[in-house]
Amino acid sequence: MTETRSGADGDLRPIVDGHTEDIKIIHGRLDGLEKGQDGLMREVVALRAEGQARASATNSGFDRIGAQVFDLTRQLAAHTGAQEERNRIEQEKLLIAKKKKTEAEASAARSAERTQIWQRVLLVVGALAAVGGMLFSSQHFDTAFWGHINMHPRPKIESPVNATSDH
Repeated sequence: MTETRSGADGDLRPIVDGHTEDIKIIHGRLDGLEKGQDGLMREVVALRAEGQARASATNSGFDRIGAQVFDLTRQLAAHTGAQEERNRIEQEKLLIAKKKKTEAEASAARSAERTQIWQRVLLVVGALAAVGGMLFSSQHFDTAFWGHINMHPRPKIESPVNATSDH
């Protein structure tokens, strides 16, 4: 049996040696694949890290944009509020000016009414003065009214009763 074995060993050695070479080649390839896989894993890890860095940068960018939008919104609200306040103040000024104008017009109307009343009173007084002047300057009225009034002093005449009793 040893012969069979040794004969069989002799025949199998080149096959086993071929298989050994094939196994070495497969091991070499596996080592290459493992090294490639390790490289790929490193690249995947690097890509994940880059992706996370980009996501973090994007999130912080969004946060900055959100803060800027919030600030802009607040500034816009302040500007809008200031504009509304300016508009309200202008409206108040317009209302005050309108009120003053209305009061001035009412005052002017009252003044015009007073002026008309005084004009009418003066017209009546003037007409009465003209009529009075005509009447008082007429000769008939003068004689009738002033004729009974003596403007010259007369000497005092004492009555006889008074003259005897004093002596």
